[in-house]
Amino acid sequence: MACFYNRLRNNETIKKALLYGYSIILTGMHIYRMNNPDLTRDEPFSVLLARKSWSEITKFTGLQSEHPPLYYYILKFNQIVIGDYAISYRLTSIIPFLIVVVFCVFVIRKHIGYKASCIFISCLALFRSSFMYITQVRMYEWCLTFVFFAFITLRYIYHNLAVKKKHETILYFLLSFFSLCAAYTHYYGLVTVSFLYLFFLVWCVANKKVEKWLLSAAVSLIGYIPGMYFLLDTFHRDSNSYWIQRSPTVLECITNVFFARFGWVIFALFVLLIVLFYLQSDITDSFSYEEVIGDRWWFANGLFGFFGMIMTALIVSKLVRPLFDTRYIYTSVCICWIILATVIRYSKKDLIFYALLLLIIIPGFGYYKEQRIIEVEHIQEMKQSVSTIQSALDKGNYQLVTDSSYFTANWILDYYFPQSKSMYTDTYKAFITDNLGDDFILIDWFCNFSPDSSDTLSFLSENNYSFDTIGKDMYLAGAVVDIYVFYYDK
Repeated sequence: MACFYNRLRNNETIKKALLYGYSIILTGMHIYRMNNPDLTRDEPFSVLLARKSWSEITKFTGLQSEHPPLYYYILKFNQIVIGDYAISYRLTSIIPFLIVVVFCVFVIRKHIGYKASCIFISCLALFRSSFMYITQVRMYEWCLTFVFFAFITLRYIYHNLAVKKKHETILYFLLSFFSLCAAYTHYYGLVTVSFLYLFFLVWCVANKKVEKWLLSAAVSLIGYIPGMYFLLDTFHRDSNSYWIQRSPTVLECITNVFFARFGWVIFALFVLLIVLFYLQSDITDSFSYEEVIGDRWWFANGLFGFFGMIMTALIVSKLVRPLFDTRYIYTSVCICWIILATVIRYSKKDLIFYALLLLIIIPGFGYYKEQRIIEVEHIQEMKQSVSTIQSALDKGNYQLVTDSSYFTANWILDYYFPQSKSMYTDTYKAFITDNLGDDFILIDWFCNFSPDSSDTLSFLSENNYSFDTIGKDMYLAGAVVDIYVFYYDK
């Protein structure tokens, strides 16, 4: 058995085949989830914005959206090339995931090895957060990808992997390019790459490469001049009014670094391996001094960038108002994943690798099964709800009315019922008072309307309205809804 294991470890063809096969299985799982027409929460907003012109996207993201425009440009391009379908929008989010997996298998694997590549791909595909964002019609997967490539570019610089001097210059420009892409995709991507640059300056000073750093930083700053206007305007708006009511705690943030059933065990192992690596107490003899020093700088740079982003977000949220949600951690969490994967290769004990892999794989495939069951159920329930509302719309001249308890409701209705007029109101009473005589369909999110209360019946009677309940506890776009048709009795 030991002989077979040693032959397996030393057989390049077998290791390559196992990594390729494993990667195909993981990517196939997410590709299979792509054909999901159930767009929820903010996803319809992304689609509606992508349907606008290029100039309208730029104007809207600059004046009304909380996010920069790059992701919406990519979504718009994909819509033009592939078509205006839910599957094409989900494909837009899967593409960066596939790019990172392919790059890891064929490029990074040559530098960090098979074990590290296997761990990183597992983190990328099997954490609970992965099932939330890889197919979501939002910008998070793209931002994660740009941050990943910016951080990987730093490793090439730290390890002096440029073959020629001109190639080293290209690496600095690539750092600027990927940093700009991250900054124009999500504002917390901007914060992360800013901290990466700040720490990188320390290394450049120590290694007399300040000129190259200044050139790269200048390119990034000049490239972000248009984005600065968007950033300041968005911060001004959001600091006065934003949907987030409370900031996450530090413990909640740490939980979302390795968002899995054994997340805290993985995080503890992550910390332990980093400490042992810096203490040089668990490093095999097969690594050169230069390689160890290069990764020490690289790990420290990544941790400074990632946790610097989190601490800045929490401090600003404390001083101004809550502006940070745990979902934003996903924009840069790949930094911790690739550091975990890389530090594993320095360990003398293979048992740590296999234990970590099992801690990720076992619950990961369980998440996939749970997610597929939920997705299939929601698709059927969504189709039933849409059919119920559309049938009612076809029978009369109704307006769609929804309340403010679900803040993305107006985008959802505009997406699912583009031919119908939808209105957004605080209460059904306010709509009736302002639009007396109009028949309408009320989409009641979270079932806030009380059809049997004496106050409701009295108000409707006084205003000559009656209603029918056509849907109770139905599912639509990530929430429970009740559906009522209101008639004006002339």
